Amino acid sequence: MSNTISDKFASDNKNFAFLQDTMMGPNAMRQAEELASHLNIREDMRILDLGCGMGLSTLYLAQQYGAEVFAADLWVTPTENYKRFRSLSIADKAIPLSIDATQPLPFAKRYFDVLFSVCAYHYFGGTADMLPSLIPFVKQGGYLAVSVPGLQYDFRETVPEDM
Repeated sequence: MSNTISDKFASDNKNFAFLQDTMMGPNAMRQAEELASHLNIREDMRILDLGCGMGLSTLYLAQQYGAEVFAADLWVTPTENYKRFRSLSIADKAIPLSIDATQPLPFAKRYFDVLFSVCAYHYFGGTADMLPSLIPFVKQGGYLAVSVPGLQYDFRETVPEDM
């Protein structure tokens, strides 16, 4: 058993069922934990969780660091995420939004300490203009952190049974 926070969270049967119900692909909580471990996140920071899905990365950031997290997604409604955030006792730290990342973002320049995207950037970041369009929203000295799912090796015809 690993000592990661996401493993400890998932070791509880109720939490494991929650993860199973809210994962929209690879484990976003685990990816958020690994990505955030490379950053110096503090409680006084403002984070844009761009493409948050059902909020697993938001949950991790709000619970682990106590930071204010703007949970932005195109496919999951703010009402759904707000209900989930209330049930997880993070509604005071997580602001659910409906955002299409391919459109101009409705935020002030240099508003965020961290722009965080887990398991989502590959859906909206496929143009040469996307990254330069996001950078102005991050404060000087802030972080732009992206994690995308990947494979350890090319499966070709040998896709593992559990996949």
